[in-house]
Amino acid sequence: MSEEKNYYIGFDIGTESVGWAVSDEEYRIQKFKGNAMWGIRLFDEAQDASSRRIARTSRRRLERRKQRLLWLEMLFDKEISKKDSSFFKRLHESSLWLDDKTDKNCKYSLFNDKSYTDKDYMKQYPTVYHLRKELLYSNDEHDVRLVFLALHHIMKSRGHFLYENNGGEDEITFEKSFEELNKHIESEYGITFSYKNINYAKEVLSSEKLTVTEKKKKLCAAIFGTERNEEINLACVSDALCGATVKFSDFFCDENLKKAEIPSFCLKNNLEDNFDKYHEILGERSETLTYLQTVFDVVRLSKILGENSWFSDAKVSLFEKNQNDINSIKKYVKEKYPEKYKHIFSEKKEKLNNFAAYSRYSSGSGTYFCTQQDFCVFLEKELPGLKTADGYEKIYSEIKEKTFLTKLKGSENGVVPYQLQRKELIRILDNASSYLHFLDETDENGLKTKDKIISIFDFKIPYYVGPLNNSSGKYWIERKEEKIYPWNFEQVVDTEASARGFIGNLVGRCTYTFEPVLPKDSLLYSEFCVLNEINALKINGKELPINIKQQVYKDLFVDNKKPVTKKGIKSYLASKNLITEEDEISGIDDKIKSTLKSYHDLN
Repeated sequence: MSEEKNYYIGFDIGTESVGWAVSDEEYRIQKFKGNAMWGIRLFDEAQDASSRRIARTSRRRLERRKQRLLWLEMLFDKEISKKDSSFFKRLHESSLWLDDKTDKNCKYSLFNDKSYTDKDYMKQYPTVYHLRKELLYSNDEHDVRLVFLALHHIMKSRGHFLYENNGGEDEITFEKSFEELNKHIESEYGITFSYKNINYAKEVLSSEKLTVTEKKKKLCAAIFGTERNEEINLACVSDALCGATVKFSDFFCDENLKKAEIPSFCLKNNLEDNFDKYHEILGERSETLTYLQTVFDVVRLSKILGENSWFSDAKVSLFEKNQNDINSIKKYVKEKYPEKYKHIFSEKKEKLNNFAAYSRYSSGSGTYFCTQQDFCVFLEKELPGLKTADGYEKIYSEIKEKTFLTKLKGSENGVVPYQLQRKELIRILDNASSYLHFLDETDENGLKTKDKIISIFDFKIPYYVGPLNNSSGKYWIERKEEKIYPWNFEQVVDTEASARGFIGNLVGRCTYTFEPVLPKDSLLYSEFCVLNEINALKINGKELPINIKQQVYKDLFVDNKKPVTKKGIKSYLASKNLITEEDEISGIDDKIKSTLKSYHDLN
């Protein structure tokens, strides 16, 4: 500027722009070389790492699955090579076109014997569950390749690990999960429901005859009622468990949630996909959704199993049911709507949600596929007479509920716990040991081959061990210089030392002195933050005595979980006759941002 004088610089800093201005002491915009000294700089808004994190998680999950299968191959390699030296090569190249395979004369992916090919295999076992079922109930001698394929399938999709107890059947009962939900709601929201009729609740939720609306009415009347408080509405809890879409604002009695990025949720759509966003919207209240999902998943699992105790039995039963259902519906269409038969079952056309699109039957032109829900809506529209047709009541009910012709492979399998798959793995290994004697062979450490296979299935790297590669930049593992396998993990890795390293790695350091610092949510620092925020509290411009501040701290923060506001503090002080309604509170924001959440959680 042309002359020296005092001036102000002002900034308006946002998420994707920075505005600036220079003024004199009278707030007049100054000039530099004839130009007004103000402006704005625009840039792209910062993005979180969720998309990269999801991709990284998926990549690691697939890598771990691939490693499990390679370990399984390693244990079977010697025995299978005796019978079929190119079996694993064909298996690895099964996704390639014939021209890209090593053996361009072999059109089969699994079996290429003179007397047994893939055609014979598929005819004998229409699905891999048929193979698993046979190996479950039979200890007659089977080809080692068949045993490998059954174990390969179990190892590939081993189920979730939400219930960590190996014996764990008590952990996945409906009664247990329902009771845990009740305890959570009582402790977090101070409200409870009656679960004396727990068998009735299970009957209602697992019923295939009742619609979602009918389930809501019955469950709400018998178990939950319409009780609500400032934090939760039990009627909405009932609605969510029945599979209905529920608004967060109604569920948590919070009008502010109406404007949320995702305003509602449905337990039919697995919460895991959007849980990060739910947590951003709800904070710690999102934990309630996980309790609801557990109950909902247990009911779905009981539907999958039905009367069966083995997972493979349930899948074979579903396969046979689907065959009967599709034959029945084809027969009905031929009798009542013969002109629509091709349109419903085989026509390929964009945006046509028929059986060809749902089953992914892709002979002919077109690559359009649809979901089960779209297919059921299509059938209901195309076959209006099915509603009153004799003998088709169950099929129509399933179409109405969008559960008709459920595929063997789908999102429903995500509710299967690993204990269920593990039980089948052990049974198959025990039966196969009677004729595949290498499964009972022991190594120099006394470990049987079948025990190694079970250890592969169970293997999970504990989170506190971290990366196994101690030559990478970010590791804290303490291990011996020996190759790690699931069956020698405990001998090679010092888990206790690794756990100490994990905790040491989490300790924050001062960037100036590099001394250890308290975590933000530690008990001591939480207490400091609260006291620091209310320390500036003033009444009519005068500071409060320390003993009164301590009283406010104890009664409103230590003995109370709810958020504290300036209005609440004023009401509290007035109730203690320390101030009058005319007195003015200053020095603090309308809402106290600091809380003692860690203290209450630990309590």
